[in-house]
Amino acid sequence: MLLLGIDPGHGGTNTGTIHGEGANKLVEKDYTLELGRLLYHSIITDMAIHTKVKPFLLRTEDETISYSRRAAQAQELGCQLVLNLHVNAHIDSDLRGLMAFHWPGSHTAATGAQALDAACPKALRRTRNSVFAVGEAEWLRAARSIISKYHCPSILVELGFATNPQDRSYLLSTLGKLRLVQALKVGVLAYLEDTQYV
Repeated sequence: MLLLGIDPGHGGTNTGTIHGEGANKLVEKDYTLELGRLLYHSIITDMAIHTKVKPFLLRTEDETISYSRRAAQAQELGCQLVLNLHVNAHIDSDLRGLMAFHWPGSHTAATGAQALDAACPKALRRTRNSVFAVGEAEWLRAARSIISKYHCPSILVELGFATNPQDRSYLLSTLGKLRLVQALKVGVLAYLEDTQYV
């Protein structure tokens, strides 16, 4: 049985990125919590995966929780993998697509990230590389600072770019959320098959 931590990024006063207006407004802290809850409920109601994976939500409300506290909570729960859910943003609104990050040398996390990327909805698929080991490059600093806090393998998923209108509309759609949850489950199962937790 794999103990899975689902970590919806940001929360409370740490809103994350905010873009769009009205029904097309995406607030990262709210979006990651909604998707985290959807993933959690999808796992516990899917007998094909629930018999192999026990999920825990590391943030269940709109509250400010440090990443050090989240990491400590994951350790207390005995999590063997953590999925960190985030939404990307960039000054260049043409940038788009899902990106997944893992610790360098973590073969099992890389396997999960690559499977998740392969199952990524077509609407969020990038034309160039979308799976990255968090090395020393400056642009990887934020992902590295989050992943480095966990005692177990972690995959940080930037689900899409809130600054790209196409990504934002797809992320907010019911279909987009369902397909993202399915892709995340594929990544978890690939990780599971590549480890001793089967």
